Amino acid sequence: MTTEVGVTEPITSVDDTATAAAVQQPAPVRTLSVIVSLVLLIAISVSAYLFYDLQQVKKDQEASRQWQQQQTELATAVAALRNDSANISQEIAELRTAQAAMLADLASVRNQPQQNNFDWLLAEVEYLLIIAGQRLALDQDAAVALSALQTAATRLRDFNDPRLLPARKQLNADINALQAVNNVDISGLALYLLDIAARADKLPLKPLPGDASDEADATPQEQTVATELPFWRRLGTAILNSLKDLVRVYHTEDGTPVALLPEQRYHIYQNLSLQLETATRAVLRKETHNFKAALTMIQNGLRENFDTRDPAVGNIIDSLNRMMVIDLNPQLPTIDSSMETLRALIRETTDDPQTMATPEESVP
Repeated sequence: MTTEVGVTEPITSVDDTATAAAVQQPAPVRTLSVIVSLVLLIAISVSAYLFYDLQQVKKDQEASRQWQQQQTELATAVAALRNDSANISQEIAELRTAQAAMLADLASVRNQPQQNNFDWLLAEVEYLLIIAGQRLALDQDAAVALSALQTAATRLRDFNDPRLLPARKQLNADINALQAVNNVDISGLALYLLDIAARADKLPLKPLPGDASDEADATPQEQTVATELPFWRRLGTAILNSLKDLVRVYHTEDGTPVALLPEQRYHIYQNLSLQLETATRAVLRKETHNFKAALTMIQNGLRENFDTRDPAVGNIIDSLNRMMVIDLNPQLPTIDSSMETLRALIRETTDDPQTMATPEESVP
């Protein structure tokens, strides 16, 4: 009897079968898969690069478009500026032409026959003389009056007419008389007095015996003896010298000592400042008498209370002495003669128009 042995076959799942089939794929298939994968990867990379390059091209095109627009706007602005420059140049040329025409008209007016300008000249000179007379009579301003007279004399001289000789002669005489007046610098005097008043509290008072100045004048032997004194003696001397700065002692005519307290020193400085302000007001008001009286009081106060050996005090006293001879309100001449001569000429030319004819000769 024959015994059959059955062969048992292993049971495999479907997944295992697929895996095995894949593993068991032939080599050409695997190579083809790799190639396809590489191709796909390259295609994706090229697409990405082309997309990026397209975006850059778009950006460049936008920048180029903006640059072209800016260039167009700049060209428009340059054209407008050139147009404005041309207009300005044209206006400048027109202004120069108008100026040349005005200068030509002015030259023609100046070169017209003298009889056409004679009335105008006389009226102009009369106006200048009126100004000079008012400045002299109302403000005592010799400088402005002299300037007006000199301008009038120049106008008469430039007109070059022999009929103006009498007026020119009298006008020159009045100018010389006005120049002979000693003009006073009122503002300069006032500023000088105000400066002294501002630094009056720094002027030194008269020194007393035993002051630092006297110690400086002491002989070397006296200074040596002073240094050899005991400490308590030297301390007492130092304290005494400090107290002397607070209290000053003066002597009256009969020899009686008088103590000068700090309040009294303050009043001395204040009195000097007030006197200087009084002198300044007198200068501004041109009151010669009050001015000299104030200067006298200031000098007396400086000599009585201040150290005349100090250069500042001495210079102030010398300056005040020079001011004593100043006349703040000098007698000013009048210009009535020049005005009368000119108005006589005006009446003559008005009554007799024939005298307005062109002169036969000119004044050199």
